[in-house]
Amino acid sequence: MRLSIIVPVYNEEASLPEFARRIKPVMTMEAERYACEVIFVNDGSMDGSESVLEEICRDPLYKSVTFTRNFGHQVALLAGLQYAKGDVLVTIDSDLQDPPEVIPALLREFEKGCDVVHAVRSQRLGESKSKKWFAKMFYRVYRRSVNFDVPVDAGDFRLITRRVKEQVVVASESSQYLRGQIAWFGYSSASVEYERQSRSYGIAKYSFRKSLSLAANAVISLSGLPLRFAMIASLFLSIAFPAIVIIITLASASGIQISLSEPVLRVLISVGFGVLSLSIATIAAYLGRLMFQVRRLPLFVVASVRNLSM
Repeated sequence: MRLSIIVPVYNEEASLPEFARRIKPVMTMEAERYACEVIFVNDGSMDGSESVLEEICRDPLYKSVTFTRNFGHQVALLAGLQYAKGDVLVTIDSDLQDPPEVIPALLREFEKGCDVVHAVRSQRLGESKSKKWFAKMFYRVYRRSVNFDVPVDAGDFRLITRRVKEQVVVASESSQYLRGQIAWFGYSSASVEYERQSRSYGIAKYSFRKSLSLAANAVISLSGLPLRFAMIASLFLSIAFPAIVIIITLASASGIQISLSEPVLRVLISVGFGVLSLSIATIAAYLGRLMFQVRRLPLFVVASVRNLSM
């Protein structure tokens, strides 16, 4: 049986040699059960990552795909999955916050008959309280916004089988949020807890802005909740505002004077315009995703590969 380990890379010059050193004993340990390959996907790195990968890939067990520019972490994962030949596939980042030594535990769960094995973070060392809080709240809110079970505190460190990978590749144009997409398929799954390490090399690549973008992509890709919210809020306002006008008009006709103070009017107008603007922005986000799919541009462009065929 073949095992493919997909590793997205973006400006990880410092961590790559240590990652390659630590992944090698894992492959040696599993050599009796699996024929291993490691596929690095260089997502437009602007440091010396490409030179480091050139050196690492002198060993044929290591392979690499290099993009023409930065296309994004989720797209790099998808590219690695497309090039991978394994019957079992593991995705893991190269920054060593997700320890490669956990991979054997994922494989043992797979061998029990699971198609998906999530690596779930029991601890998140070296992360700020605000980032931990944002991640905790996002996972729990997102889980309630979709109609399928999404593992909480699981990132992109996971194992999937070939048949899951084939579904991911087919669906890649409609959704580029793998965490939700793989859960949506509904294949049998298990979890392995691990302690996520603090970053020892370089700086975090997911800024707060990128985290928000990923969260928005997750919701738009697999949940219609924002559209339902926009519809309900707009329906409520379309009933509430005319109702207020009718009540005031009828009261005046009956000789009852109802006057709204200026602050109250300002609040009502602000709320109305706020809901309207939010609804338009929500619809625009969904239309933007649809437009991208209709254009049918490639998700990524490859500049070169090593130990792989184009």
